[in-house]
Amino acid sequence: SKKVRQAIFTDVILSAEIVAVALGAVADEPFATKAIVLSLVSVGMTFAIYGLVAGLVKLDDIGLHLQKAANGAKRRIGRFLVDYTPALMKVISVGGTAAMFVVGGGIVLHGIPAIYDPLHHAVEELTHSGLLQGLITTVVSLAAGLVVGAVAALVVDNALKGIRTLRGKPAPAH
Repeated sequence: SKKVRQAIFTDVILSAEIVAVALGAVADEPFATKAIVLSLVSVGMTFAIYGLVAGLVKLDDIGLHLQKAANGAKRRIGRFLVDYTPALMKVISVGGTAAMFVVGGGIVLHGIPAIYDPLHHAVEELTHSGLLQGLITTVVSLAAGLVVGAVAALVVDNALKGIRTLRGKPAPAH
């Protein structure tokens, strides 16, 4: 289904971001160490993510199965799962999207020392609260992720329009 494809796509993006963070953590290590760490992280993330997606997709099926049970507690749990799985999926969808932007924005900011270093020092000077520093950093990373994401969406949209024009196909109506 479309929702499953979207969930998998979101999880693949988050996996790529996690691998990028892992690469940053072992950047100064020998090639063999990098290869081993990145391989283990990649395989681990693949199993974790697809296992999680499979479990989430089956939550309502589990709920339907439990609703048929003779035990009243199992039926109530089943009804709860059937009733609240759609809301859980919406929360995960919004949270996953926000996480993609925060992590992606953080990766972009860390990759540009001329922006990240002064920003990091300004946040440290602004407050000595680790919690507040983390909150500010998260908001700034989210903003950076939104800006980079919007620019990327415009570039991809215009590239697709150009390809359609070259092929003589009309652009789809929005």
